[in-house]
Amino acid sequence: MLWRIAGRIIAPGADVTMGRPIAGWFLKFIMPKMIPISRERDETWNNFLNAIEPESVVIIAPEGRMRRANGLDKDGNPMTVRGGVADILEMLPKGEMVLVYSGGLHHVQIPGQGLPKLFKHIQMKTEKLNILAYVAQMKAEPNTSFRKAVTNDLKARSERNIPK
Repeated sequence: MLWRIAGRIIAPGADVTMGRPIAGWFLKFIMPKMIPISRERDETWNNFLNAIEPESVVIIAPEGRMRRANGLDKDGNPMTVRGGVADILEMLPKGEMVLVYSGGLHHVQIPGQGLPKLFKHIQMKTEKLNILAYVAQMKAEPNTSFRKAVTNDLKARSERNIPK
């Protein structure tokens, strides 16, 4: 599957992480179409949306930020799913989306730490979704908007699939 989709993979990446000397270089090396975005709905988000092509395979980490060792975000808040994924799904009429669930990279390179710890075990799970079927399923959710149905579903999937 990776060989078949390698040239079509596109993913958003945190601009802070993408700007880090080692981690950013490594991410750009393994995924040339990782587009830096901020946590705001600004021109970086528009750049990412505009880079998605009809044959793209979009890879999303539903929670969109780094989980710390305690399971919370950098500000000590519970991990949440934001609604930007709904924007992507609404603009893609078909195709596949891959969700990536990570236990976090806090054990490899803690933000602010100079050099990363090499040879650390990283656990990730992936899930491939048919976009057409997923959108239909989310739009069929009673008494909720499409955006809310997507965020609720991705939050539940994250809680179920995050490596422990």
